[in-house]
This record gives sequence, structure tokens and C-alpha cells, in this order.
Amino acid sequence: MMVGLRVPRIECDELWQYVGCKQKRVTRENVAVKGDQYTFVALAASTKAIIAYHTGKRDSENTDLFIRDLRERVLGTPEIGRLSSLP
Repeated sequence: MMVGLRVPRIECDELWQYVGCKQKRVTRENVAVKGDQYTFVALAASTKAIIAYHTGKRDSENTDLFIRDLRERVLGTPEIGRLSSLP
């Protein structure tokens, strides 16, 4: 596990995917586990090492879980930015 890291800059982004079926076909019974899902990713900018990731619905609960996990792995207060798009 990557913990106790000192990195000057962290880049964060999210990747969209669907699980089982697309969101418009999700039923009430499987709304938590199927349809749109996002993988939140945090990379050390200089090494491109994946520091933390979390997959779940795009909501405040999952975002908070991702950020809390990231906070527990990094020491200090690194600059946080968004991953740049590929050309």
C-alpha cells in the first residue's frame, strides 16, 4: 500500500463506465451496483504512480470516500490539479 507519501503535486480525474447495463435501463433493485459507475483516480504528477482510486456512483458519498482515502496516504499539503486531456 502506498502511505506516508510526500508528493508536490497530485493530479485527479474520473473515468466513466457502465456496469451490467446503461443507466437508462437500471431498475430500482440494482441501481446501486449497475449502470453508470465512475473510477476516481489520484496520480503523483511527477512519477504517474497511482496513489488512490475508488469506483462507485458519482455522488458525494463516493467522492468523500475517495478524498478521505487519498488524504490518509499523503503527508503535507500537495498542490492538487486535474489530469490534462490527451491530444
